[in-house]
Amino acid sequence: MRRGASDAIWASAVQWARVGIGGAVFLIAARSLPLAEIGAFAMAAAPLRFLQVIHKGGIEDAAVVTAPDDRVSLAALQRLSLFAGLGSGLVALALAPALDRVAPGAGIGAVVAALAPASLAHGIGAVADGMLRRAGLFRALALRTFAGQLVAAALALWALAAGLGLWALVLFTLAQAGIAAALAVAMAGWPGGPVPKGALRAAAARVTPLAARVLVGAVVQPLLQVAIGATAGLAAAGVWQVAQRVVGLLEAVTVVPLRFVALPRLVAGDAGDLRGLVTAASLAGVWVMGGTALAAPALMAALMGAPGAEVVPVLRILCAGAVAGGGIAVLNQALIGAGRGREALRIALAATVTAVAAGGAVLAIAADDNAARLLALSQVAAGIVPLWLLLRADRAKAARLGVLLRPWVGLLVMLPAVWAAGFAAAGLPPAAIFAAQAVAGTAALAAVLPRLAPETGWIR
Repeated sequence: MRRGASDAIWASAVQWARVGIGGAVFLIAARSLPLAEIGAFAMAAAPLRFLQVIHKGGIEDAAVVTAPDDRVSLAALQRLSLFAGLGSGLVALALAPALDRVAPGAGIGAVVAALAPASLAHGIGAVADGMLRRAGLFRALALRTFAGQLVAAALALWALAAGLGLWALVLFTLAQAGIAAALAVAMAGWPGGPVPKGALRAAAARVTPLAARVLVGAVVQPLLQVAIGATAGLAAAGVWQVAQRVVGLLEAVTVVPLRFVALPRLVAGDAGDLRGLVTAASLAGVWVMGGTALAAPALMAALMGAPGAEVVPVLRILCAGAVAGGGIAVLNQALIGAGRGREALRIALAATVTAVAAGGAVLAIAADDNAARLLALSQVAAGIVPLWLLLRADRAKAARLGVLLRPWVGLLVMLPAVWAAGFAAAGLPPAAIFAAQAVAGTAALAAVLPRLAPETGWIR
């Protein structure tokens, strides 16, 4: 039991290192770079961020479920991973001229070309990463990730200080990908060797369904990132990207650890575990996402200074829409744990289609100055469809809806406390205002926890 808890902590630390340090570098860069440059980098990185899912969610997971003594299969996966890395880089290069035409003069094509080698780095290290996960070396993985990200962050901060602008973010992306791949291979070894005829096809057959499942969800944000830059301009793309990065950091604290812990515990179909996990996820959502929505002006002023005000409305909408996101993620994991993976995939497909359709419809009519806000609203509204499908798939749908709606009561309780703290701390530095609001909101939520989450539970 103690080993399982330790693994969960270290596995979560891997995700926090990947998302957290990268997000911190990005937000530091956003203090000194114009939002238009942030938007240009985000558009250039969008294809690669999407294509790397093939390695992170497909090839790496395939390596996890491959026996460590099956050297032939691991060698086949490694060869496939290299092909996929090279292919992803070539696809990104092929898209560079089109992205250049979207924003002439912004140099997006050159940034895409510079980022392309990161795909090959992902191809080199994906199988080794999976082997390390299979061996349960989560602590080593976390320390490896922290070390690589910190070195890459130091290089990026040096480049920012040297006045290299968005190329500092390019350097960070390349450095962290290359260092992570090199350390993974050094720790796990190079999974090479002869690959008999048919082994490559067998490896592809294992990877394809795993990659397809994650590609379905991963396509939404890159498409929307490029679309908002093409229709509303690079500054709007920068606002959208910064808001998404902040939400990603918050999800690393709430949804990611719960998702990691939930699946193993729910495989047995324990209703008590499901009750506790959804409750914990819902409370984490209202505390982190809801609290951020309320205190967003002080937070963004502390993180970005004056330009952060442009991000506040978009961040508030996205965070408010994500209050119940943790509970929804746990319910989705419950479907997978119950062996209903096909149903979960159908819900994911529905979520992708509605998100892209809603975003496309909004951007077709939105003016430049409110495009990012309307896009955020469209994504929150689009989430109703997969939520309805998820609840319909649950036998206790009324109780599940109750647990997802109840956090909003906590949000209403936090609201006057957060605003009163902001009023009392007016005139202090933004970081101090945010700290006061965070303490006040947390205290208000804690005061009503006995009623929000009574010991008997409210999922029957």
